[in-house]
Amino acid sequence: MSFSLIGVAVSTTLLPTLQSPAVATIPNQCLQHDQHHNPTGATMTCRALTSTQQQDTAAIRQVVQKMQDGQNTQNGAQFASAFALEHDYIVINGTFIPNYTREANARTHQELYDGDRQSSLGGNLNQVGILLDVAKIRFLTPEIAVVHLKSQSYLTTRPDKKLEGIITTVMQKREDNWQIVAFHNAPLLEGENGRGWINLLQQ
Repeated sequence: MSFSLIGVAVSTTLLPTLQSPAVATIPNQCLQHDQHHNPTGATMTCRALTSTQQQDTAAIRQVVQKMQDGQNTQNGAQFASAFALEHDYIVINGTFIPNYTREANARTHQELYDGDRQSSLGGNLNQVGILLDVAKIRFLTPEIAVVHLKSQSYLTTRPDKKLEGIITTVMQKREDNWQIVAFHNAPLLEGENGRGWINLLQQ
């Protein structure tokens, strides 16, 4: 089975090699809060983060950084270190892998990193870079959070060629460490309607 964090299909997984920048700052501070939309869509209120949630937000962003750095340095173990010892994983083509182990995750990604697959962007997988941006964090409990990420992959030789996606994760705090316990990767549809979903998260 072949898959990775970003890609259009199982056989066209995108594996980046760029030097990874810091995970981008959330453009609207409200997106870090538990937000509530008015049914009319006209208003939005935000709950202020507690000091503990502020610390947890920083820790969650570091988990995202681990994934990005693992992809960009082709390090399967580093990528998988963002995940719990056992987690559920949905690949971008919809394949569901329940009870996936961190060891298997690391091994599969490393095999892809070391292979010679071609990307759907037109170049070799070794020429693909990725950026992960935290779009929203919603704390369900002090130990559980739903985290939405924007993903963007592109050829290092052709930065204008890009693929965008949205990733939804469930993270759990265990022994003061946040880890991904559920992961769902989805491509962003082409055109205005597709991009609208990500734009909605930024409002």
